[in-house]
Amino acid sequence: MEGDVKISIDYQKFEADAAWDGIKAYITNSNMSPRTIIGNYHNLWFIERAFRMNKTDLRIRPIYHRLRNRIEGHVCICFTAYTIMLELERRIKKAGLEYSVERARELTKTIYSIKYTLPETREEKMVILQMSDEQKRLVEITKKWFGCLIMKNRKREHNHKTMKGWAQKGKCTMGWFYGFKLHLVINDKGEIIQWMLTPGNVDDREPLKNRSFTERLFGKLFADRGFISQNLFEMLFVDDIHLVTKIKKNMKNSLMNLYDKIILRKRALIETVNDELKNICHIDHTRHRSVNNFVANLLAGMIAYNLLPKKPSLNIEIIDKSRLIA
Repeated sequence: MEGDVKISIDYQKFEADAAWDGIKAYITNSNMSPRTIIGNYHNLWFIERAFRMNKTDLRIRPIYHRLRNRIEGHVCICFTAYTIMLELERRIKKAGLEYSVERARELTKTIYSIKYTLPETREEKMVILQMSDEQKRLVEITKKWFGCLIMKNRKREHNHKTMKGWAQKGKCTMGWFYGFKLHLVINDKGEIIQWMLTPGNVDDREPLKNRSFTERLFGKLFADRGFISQNLFEMLFVDDIHLVTKIKKNMKNSLMNLYDKIILRKRALIETVNDELKNICHIDHTRHRSVNNFVANLLAGMIAYNLLPKKPSLNIEIIDKSRLIA
């Protein structure tokens, strides 16, 4: 600053501002009563807490997905989990327990159970090991209000009479289920070229042993580790079908063509097809009242998938180097 500077105080504004000392004002366009507005404003911390829980506890960010539906699904799962956490917190307070949801989550980490199978009926049972008093109260709350923590996956198995004699109990990576298995074979364009429906207790490799299932197949068939079988490999190889799978940890490594290795990494394409069949074409349905209705729904879903304008596919172009002209 250069030159003469004069600083003075505007006492008129000072006194006008001092008249509001100790008074907090709220501006709103709502018609609610002042008491309600002030009370709701004091709960503003609840919103900040919601942001903190979604960011840290539920890890809503960072988002590593690229597709819009994947991002929306990720956010939807986080918000659903947050809703469940709030309801659990409310139930814990209502039960008179003095610990938070974080404490409840820590308690569940030390709850152990043992699963065993009865030798006569082959029925699986689960027994929870000894728990503390806090853990027992938490289990009572979750069983009563949420139906989880101790719950079998084979819902309505004994009550469902429609598929009696047709559906069976099976087990997959998601656990036990009661129903059917849909065995699919697709090409690199995501088109279904062969399929078979079996009861839930049928081995995944059984359809490949059926001549009517494989008579239209040729070339290379990429599958997961559940299809590893020397006898199956030899049987398919005779029929001009080369079965390619990943190896298990206790198996010796073997050389693999680079193209086969790349395609094997893309084998998860079949999971995307299954996802579209279940969530877009709605073949996964549990409320059928007749076998004919079940079959009609399944066939309609398969037809709807084949008519989709865009299917999951592999963007891979094979170039025959021997035909390239220098």
